Amino acid sequence: MKVCNSKSPIFVYGDTGTGKELIVQAIHNSSIRRKKPFIAQ
Repeated sequence: MKVCNSKSPIFVYGDTGTGKELIVQAIHNSSIRRKKPFIAQ
């Protein structure tokens, strides 16, 4: 995923129940920040 190497924050949006949190958790786990806290709002 190209976004995993970015230092910029990302914004994921969509309807309820579409798996947004699964996607952002996968991005976080593959990113350079994976050892830092994951924050979702």
